[in-house]
Amino acid sequence: MNINFYPDNENFIEATNEYNSIWEKDGNRIITALETVSKMTFKEKIINAIIFEGISHSHPLSLRASYSSDVKKSTLVHELAHRLVVGNNIKAENPLESHKLINGFLYDTWVLLYGKEFADAMVKIESERTPIYKEAWDWTFSNKKKQ
Repeated sequence: MNINFYPDNENFIEATNEYNSIWEKDGNRIITALETVSKMTFKEKIINAIIFEGISHSHPLSLRASYSSDVKKSTLVHELAHRLVVGNNIKAENPLESHKLINGFLYDTWVLLYGKEFADAMVKIESERTPIYKEAWDWTFSNKKKQ
């Protein structure tokens, strides 16, 4: 898979270059980890991503410019997890269910890619963003303990 990163405007060139560097360094590992942990495969071969200042989302792939390097990595993996699910025709009823679904493999993917300390830090950051993220992560970890 190839991701083409484009700045929304000239203010985001540096952030665009950083996302591109992350992808060049870790892209193959990210795809392999997501597919291995989720047991799904990516159907897309080329994705265009816009780097801007706003809430990141998967369709179209739009990534926040001002995040730290680690949060850029985690966000890229998070949004690709959404695209992986949608590309495999798995539908969620609402944002909470969507995040419960991806969190089931996102945490383990982060651990595989960057380690447990990284994954734990990203869960903390995401849980502080919105009540839906917090609820989805709480649900994920309570259900992982039951497995």
